[in-house]
Amino acid sequence: LTSHGRAAKMALEYRLITEVFQPAGYNIHLLFFEDMRLKPDQFIAHVAFLLGLRINYNIIQRTLFETSPEHMRQIQKSLNQSHNYNTTKSTFAGLSNKGRNRMKVRKA
Repeated sequence: LTSHGRAAKMALEYRLITEVFQPAGYNIHLLFFEDMRLKPDQFIAHVAFLLGLRINYNIIQRTLFETSPEHMRQIQKSLNQSHNYNTTKSTFAGLSNKGRNRMKVRKA
């Protein structure tokens, strides 16, 4: 499909969902990428609510912080600055000093 074709298909799907399925009694919840990108904590809390999950808001915020690109860069930077960089890097990646993946070998 061309980009125009994909857009038309998405518009048709959106219209079916909002004008056909919802009025017919289907329980439809619209989730938008922009909401996820701009307000990830609220988005996650909303999805958890829709799924019937009770998640502490502090846990959501901590998870977002710990998986953020900035935090991952800090972790990588601290690993790089470690005086045992090769050992730390190998252990962190699950590799032996010779570059073999010992996790895969052990589980195979």
